[in-house]
Amino acid sequence: MRLHDALEDDIVVPFHYFGITDIDEIDLSDVPVHDLDEITKRLKVNERVDFIIENMRFYGHDGKKRKCLGFCASREHARYMTEEFNKRGIPSSYLSGEDDVPVRQARIAELEDDCNELQVIFTVDIFNEGVDIPSVNTVLMLRPTNSPIVFIQQLGRGLRKYQDKSFLTVLDFIGNHTKTFLIAIALNGSRYYDKESLKMAISTGFAHLPGATHIQMDKISQERILAQIDQEKFTSMKYLKEEYFEFKKMNNGRVPDLLMDFYKYDGAPDPVRFIDKEKSYLNFVAKVEKDQQLQQLLANETFEKALKWLSSMLPLKRIYDFVILNHLFEQPVVTIDEAEQEILKWVKNVDKDSVYHAMEFLNQNFFDDTQKKRTPKLANLNDERLVRSDSFDQLLKNPTYKKYLHDVIEYGLFRYDLEFGEEYFGVPHFKLYEQYQMMDAALMSNYRKSHSAFRGFRVTCKR
Repeated sequence: MRLHDALEDDIVVPFHYFGITDIDEIDLSDVPVHDLDEITKRLKVNERVDFIIENMRFYGHDGKKRKCLGFCASREHARYMTEEFNKRGIPSSYLSGEDDVPVRQARIAELEDDCNELQVIFTVDIFNEGVDIPSVNTVLMLRPTNSPIVFIQQLGRGLRKYQDKSFLTVLDFIGNHTKTFLIAIALNGSRYYDKESLKMAISTGFAHLPGATHIQMDKISQERILAQIDQEKFTSMKYLKEEYFEFKKMNNGRVPDLLMDFYKYDGAPDPVRFIDKEKSYLNFVAKVEKDQQLQQLLANETFEKALKWLSSMLPLKRIYDFVILNHLFEQPVVTIDEAEQEILKWVKNVDKDSVYHAMEFLNQNFFDDTQKKRTPKLANLNDERLVRSDSFDQLLKNPTYKKYLHDVIEYGLFRYDLEFGEEYFGVPHFKLYEQYQMMDAALMSNYRKSHSAFRGFRVTCKR
């Protein structure tokens, strides 16, 4: 479940996040975010320890005893923070992947015990996910953020509900490294973002987040993040490759070759950006991975064209067409009544004319000559029956082709359902605050001439 949804459904406690500009002595501007040895060396500054403790005391915590997790850059950094906190009278310990399960369980039990003096556990990687410490009331972000997924996982360690716990305090010490803007992407809580939506979220203190969550960044941190967002080219191949390979690391190093892989983790990138770059997600993966096997797969012209055409419809503007195609994956023929029944499994209502328009669209009734040349015909319309084409039949006989084509269909349906649910939007099928190109408007208006001839300007639907 996404953090935004968990907050909205009151499944987790709200959090009070404070983005605090790090001390001047910490300069990470010229250090790659993955150079942990150099980052560790630069973070081991006594003045920074004092600054962290000063802010912990200033912002406080919910509950009688502080129960804190501090996320560090490395094991050496975690050991250092533990030693310095203990020197300053704050009982602390550290854990890493080297510690066996009994040791971890013992430390966690000490932290949770109100009568035990332990207040802080510093760690690197073992609390990112899957560890349950409900009573944690403070989280310290002490290292540069290099992944929105990891940031959300670490934040989530303190969000579990617990008796008499009304909120989590999060102190994030924001340095001047080049990926500071990833914090804004993580806190924004939306899979789909652009520069303007991120800047708006920052300027309003992420006011769109539900419940009693409070996010406050000091002015220097805000300005630093906004400047990076302005400079970053979210659509450049360089940025997209970095985003992809960071996600691959979170996927345990396995190539995430399916669009549905991106729904495993909150904070995952929007794969439609990869599609926009290379016309299909599989084309993007084949290119950045230099994967000869995938490249050979894409050498089949019919498969590649079909994949690109289906991908071009993401994110879906209406669900009907993909529902019908999904049915054709398993059944060679679909009647208009069967299509209507399949669509009604996804939405509360649908008009017959829209069902038939979707069948006509899949029959390429509204394609111009150029579109027909670049798009394999997957179905033929005979009266009120849509029949799987020979080309589609041949593709489905190959399990690998079928897997990747169906992944696009499944992702399109799943994403549409998450965003719009089962609501019926009528004709034209517009939703508030969404933007549409004119060919989208033609499709959603049940326009029955060539959609490329539907002229006008981009449509933005507002109340």
